[in-house]
Amino acid sequence: MNGLRRLIVCTLVGLIVSAPASFAHDETPVVTVSSASFERDVPLAPDALASGFGVELATTEESATTVPLPSELAGTTVVLTDSTGVERPAQLVFVSVKQVNYLIPAGMATGLAAVRITSGDGDISTGRVDIASVSPGLFTANQTGGGVAVGWAQRVAADGSETFEALALRDPEQDVFAPVTIDLSPGSGQVYLILFGTGIRHLTGLGDVAATIGGVPVPVLYAGEQGEFEGLDQVNLGPLPPELSGRGELSIELTVEGSTSNKTTVSLSGPTVEFVTFSNQIAPIFQKRCQSCHHPGEVAPFSLITYEDAQPHAAEIRANVRSRYMPPWKPVPGVGEFLDERRLTEEEIDLISRWADGGALEGDPAKLPEPLQFSDDWTLGSPDFITVPEAPFTPDPFATDVYRCFSVPTGLESKTLARSFEVRPGNRTIVHHLILYGDPDGASAALDAADPGPGYDCFGGPGIENTSVYGGWAPGGRPLVLPEDVAIAIPAGGRVVMQVHYHPDGTQQSDQTRVGFFSSDHPSPKEMLTVIFGDFDFLIPAGARDYEVTESQNVAILRGSLLNVYPHMHLLGRTIKFDLKRPDGTVVPLIEIDDWDFDWQDSYSFKEPVEIQPFSELRVTCTYDNSDANPLNPNQPPKPVTYGEGTNDEMCIMGIGFILE
Repeated sequence: MNGLRRLIVCTLVGLIVSAPASFAHDETPVVTVSSASFERDVPLAPDALASGFGVELATTEESATTVPLPSELAGTTVVLTDSTGVERPAQLVFVSVKQVNYLIPAGMATGLAAVRITSGDGDISTGRVDIASVSPGLFTANQTGGGVAVGWAQRVAADGSETFEALALRDPEQDVFAPVTIDLSPGSGQVYLILFGTGIRHLTGLGDVAATIGGVPVPVLYAGEQGEFEGLDQVNLGPLPPELSGRGELSIELTVEGSTSNKTTVSLSGPTVEFVTFSNQIAPIFQKRCQSCHHPGEVAPFSLITYEDAQPHAAEIRANVRSRYMPPWKPVPGVGEFLDERRLTEEEIDLISRWADGGALEGDPAKLPEPLQFSDDWTLGSPDFITVPEAPFTPDPFATDVYRCFSVPTGLESKTLARSFEVRPGNRTIVHHLILYGDPDGASAALDAADPGPGYDCFGGPGIENTSVYGGWAPGGRPLVLPEDVAIAIPAGGRVVMQVHYHPDGTQQSDQTRVGFFSSDHPSPKEMLTVIFGDFDFLIPAGARDYEVTESQNVAILRGSLLNVYPHMHLLGRTIKFDLKRPDGTVVPLIEIDDWDFDWQDSYSFKEPVEIQPFSELRVTCTYDNSDANPLNPNQPPKPVTYGEGTNDEMCIMGIGFILE
């Protein structure tokens, strides 16, 4: 089986060549993933092969040539500190400026571990990785974490003779590994699969291992060390059951002690694999779901307009859409129905995954859809009035995030009813999102005047008592347009506070974002009222990992309709949900976010107004992680945290837009 060694060596080298260097764009200085699955936020096991991505990780590129593996390559070292505080050096497989492949050290305690990579020049990069006793990952032929598995089919004939067939061969025309169809026809012998992975060897026993192919259980004969390559594990499955015959390309799923591997595939006497291409299937999805942010001049880190734009990022795109990290849409599906939902369908995710796993092929450019046109003009026509800060603002180019509030007078001499507003970022490269507040008393002017330069620093909100939330904007968001008979009341002589979240890119750039308001044409529109509902007096104990805060209010005299909601917490927030309990006891879940991300907060408009009857009850529930295991915790060690506006404070509020009947 000399071919087996060649296949494994090629695969491990391929990890060095084609792993997604774009992980370096992550906000965490070093992102560590399994070298087999490339899945984010998945634990790694001791003695498993890991890949770290960042910048300035090494001064040059070098691969290990000795066994045992060295703990230093090109002057680069990796040290992991486990949850008990014990430091362990890692053995290195490969180093380069943006990538380091290494073995998770043996003996690591389970829990959150710190990763420190020191280059030969002394540059230090840090990150975190969760350690588990086992965390199975399977290698794939195209080194994407998905698609056809690396391995062999072992065929045992009736006379006991054995032959071995690779599960994938390189297609020279497409320059990718394509699945090899394994024949399961009657009389062709019993077929076993030999697969390769990592993070498996420390399992308790085979009784804790399960495997399915196409949803059909398959016996697991061996799971453990491969024996020839450090960190490499092997799984033997079979014999494959007859009912798999002729079913084509099927998913392989491995579960070890409750942890499930990445899904790989095998082709079993099926039709020739139909390649998914950018031109034919992927470009239309990107146009519909992604290009509003991913085009030149926008805040997204790369464009997805052309094949040349998208192809280098195929593996990263696949990982982010499968985890639903992208497109950014936080509400849980099935809880509330909202306008402009940025959620991929399962079919779209499957097509993108198949495209990446199949080598990210271009296809026939003649089949591309007509390109979308993007403009910086107002999409709703000429606004009736515009609010804009008095001068451009230049955030610190090296800051990770900057939150700046701009107090802008409306100049209105009488109350104006606006049906819609549109946000036009002055510099889409650095504007991450915006929240628009009303300031009827003009109190924000004093805060602006007290802070040098345009605007004033703000984090949780505008820092004023009497305020309301008009709405928000995030990349890809459309202008807020209320129902024809509903409008926002903009008081005379008041101000608008624009809270802009900047995400600088390391270069000095300025922004002067504008907001255009469009008056209602309705003769007597209903005024949308906005209130901030929540708990304004709570304390989260230090070290609490799943602390719940709940606030409810009975609206005894209110009859009306909810139009939109704006959930808001700070850095400790983990989940937030908002429910309506009707007078008959029926509970209507309105919105739920089970993976809160402060950087992706947004306002959400219901597709249909939600009726509120008298004696209904509104309830908001928030949970928080105030432990040292939360990498976003601003207090290390953790401290008790109360409600407040500051970065180190917390909130549990729901902005509500409604009309009264």
